[in-house]
Amino acid sequence: MEWSEEGEQAQDASRSRIALDKLRRRAEQRRQLVTHATPADVSAEMRQLVQELQVQQIELEMQYEELLLAQVEVEKGRAQYIDLYEFAPVGYCTVAANGQLQQLNLHTSQLLGLPRQQLLGRRLTLFVELNSRGQFVDFLQAMVTTGQHQTLTLPMRRADDSVFYARLEGMAAPTDSAEPCCRLALFDVTEQRHVYNALVTREKRFKTLFEKSEDGMLLLRDNRFVDCNNSVLRALQLTDKKALLGQHASAFSPERQPDGQLSYVLADRYWQEAVQRGSCRFEWYRLRGNGEPFWEEVLLTAIPEEEGTHLVHASWRDITDRKQAEAERATQQQRLADAVLNAQEAEKRRIAESLHNGLGQSLYAAKLHLDHIRVGDDHASQQAKTKVAQLLSSAIKQTRTLSHQLVPTTLEDFGLEAAVKDICQICSSPTLQLRCHVQTLPLGISKNLQVAVYRMAQELANNIVKHAQATQAHLHLRAGNGCIILEAHDNGRGFDVQQSSSNGLGLSALRDRVRLLDGILAIHSEAESGTDITISLPLAASQSAITLPSQGR
Repeated sequence: MEWSEEGEQAQDASRSRIALDKLRRRAEQRRQLVTHATPADVSAEMRQLVQELQVQQIELEMQYEELLLAQVEVEKGRAQYIDLYEFAPVGYCTVAANGQLQQLNLHTSQLLGLPRQQLLGRRLTLFVELNSRGQFVDFLQAMVTTGQHQTLTLPMRRADDSVFYARLEGMAAPTDSAEPCCRLALFDVTEQRHVYNALVTREKRFKTLFEKSEDGMLLLRDNRFVDCNNSVLRALQLTDKKALLGQHASAFSPERQPDGQLSYVLADRYWQEAVQRGSCRFEWYRLRGNGEPFWEEVLLTAIPEEEGTHLVHASWRDITDRKQAEAERATQQQRLADAVLNAQEAEKRRIAESLHNGLGQSLYAAKLHLDHIRVGDDHASQQAKTKVAQLLSSAIKQTRTLSHQLVPTTLEDFGLEAAVKDICQICSSPTLQLRCHVQTLPLGISKNLQVAVYRMAQELANNIVKHAQATQAHLHLRAGNGCIILEAHDNGRGFDVQQSSSNGLGLSALRDRVRLLDGILAIHSEAESGTDITISLPLAASQSAITLPSQGR
């Protein structure tokens, strides 16, 4: 296209030179004709005057020819301008100071949705949205009063009521009339406006989430803080962002993390991991402004920027309570494990003592009496046989009792209700009446929970027998409010609950077992007034209950 225009200009210049050369040749020919046609008797002055007139005529003709050539060039330029003006992909128009359309091109007509003839004489203001017309009037006024280039973006409405966004650029145009006018260019920027509005909406959402989040929100560049929300300031007990912004990510941290790594080096490592992988999650030990330590969970998310740089979004969440709960849980588990081991060792000692002092002594006595049995049927031998039989019966009973304590066969064979009643029957004696009452229990109680309840009932009964010095006692087993409830009452001498809590292995193990099952243990006891113990266990208790052996207070 550029080559074609340059060729046309060269051709026009060549035609102009040819026309001028023709004029010069004609002028030279006429000058010669005049010189030859002048009579000989004409004076030299007259001949000179004729020649000058001829030269002036030739110059006038040449100037006329040049004007014709200039007119052709002007018409051609005007035609090109009209083509560019009419068919440009931009709306062009001329408006009066009051917004009246005086001239417009085809694209302006297309933007406004009406033929050009119907638009001429109408005010462009009518095509501007109502809430933006004041801005448009100020825009026109600024062009007229300042004479400088003005720009405005506003919503406009076509003849069919469809809305589009237009960017107007214009300035006042010189005019011969007293009424000023303005030249405007209209650009349809609807798509750009939609993209801009979407970006603005997203930015507002992000800013709202950033500022209003209860979690700490930060932005980092080159692993240094560039912005943060108020939650971060509250967590660090700061009053101004200036105390944090610009500092390294390891600011307000001890020199070393609890695992011994340097905080500065570790923070840079996490930064690199977030940039390379896109995100990074970790726990961090930080210090508040007053030096108080706290734990936080950190999530870094890399946001790629231009020229290969990265902006990193960081979210903080204070997990100090969770870490303390984890530490307390670990301590409780360790204490429970210690209690289990201690109880197991104590149970082994109790079994050894029972075997040695009970069963062992009975068998040894039986052996001694067997030594006194002689062949024959004398009275001494009969007494020895009778004594041996009694001792062996006692040994068998002790063996059965010990076996029953170790393995609850009644529970396995007849269920929890029968097993608890069996405990009361075994523990009752001429000096202690231990009664038992079991209400109807729900079906589907887990085996582990049944064993746990049985062991607790066994523990309570043994404590009453060994320590209460009671004459009347009662075990009550029932269900209610989604729990299974075991109650024990005796009229014994009572005990100091606080002292027993610190020194008694039995109650300590019982408490640990109840806690393991998310249950509740309540003890009420006064000296010489008996003891009341209530254990409440949820029916949905853990299926992995730890069964502790029975032990005394």
